[in-house]
Amino acid sequence: MPKKSSPLREKIYNKLIEDIVTDRLNPGERLSEASLAKRFKVSRTPIREALLQLEKLGYVVHQKNVGTVVKKISPEGVREIFEVVAALEGMAVELFGKLPPSPEDMAQLARLHESLKRYTEHQDFADYYEGNRQFHDFFALKSGNKTLVKLTRSQRDRIYRIVARGSTLPIHIHQYAAGHEAIIKALEKGKAELAGSIMKNHVLEAAYLISGNLEPLPWSPFPSHD
Repeated sequence: MPKKSSPLREKIYNKLIEDIVTDRLNPGERLSEASLAKRFKVSRTPIREALLQLEKLGYVVHQKNVGTVVKKISPEGVREIFEVVAALEGMAVELFGKLPPSPEDMAQLARLHESLKRYTEHQDFADYYEGNRQFHDFFALKSGNKTLVKLTRSQRDRIYRIVARGSTLPIHIHQYAAGHEAIIKALEKGKAELAGSIMKNHVLEAAYLISGNLEPLPWSPFPSHD
């Protein structure tokens, strides 16, 4: 029986994450096992397993006499999540840069960046989100560190929940794109540590722009590293 519930759990887990990230499920909203079982046409077992996994990752919280509810994230929580992602993704870029990258890898990275530029020009925010996820995921996948892949993916999922709820992407999309450009240029010059530092600042900058109680960082703190 456990083997049969696992694929169901993953399907339900992924769908609930999507609902939380896209605001179809709002912070503070109660998630009833009975209602979810009816919605997904399954028993409560895979529902319970999916909710436990969501709780481990910080998407939901179990409240006494209430049940499972979608977790609210404070400004401090936003900052902390982004700080963790900034450190992990900065490391991923630096590891990738020190391999060193193959011409094929750099060509793939360039293609990802070109796609993001098109989405930026067309103000295609939905495709930009997906392209941005692929761009950031690329470095962890190519870093040669499987643990880093798992950590960055789980934490970046939490970022997209925050971004979707109060995104400043339409306002700052060109600024975000400039960060990607700077990372690639540093890698092309063989400056792995600089590329990692730019990625770290790029992620932190997004946190400052999204969280209203923090001042935006000025972009282009790296012009002297040509």
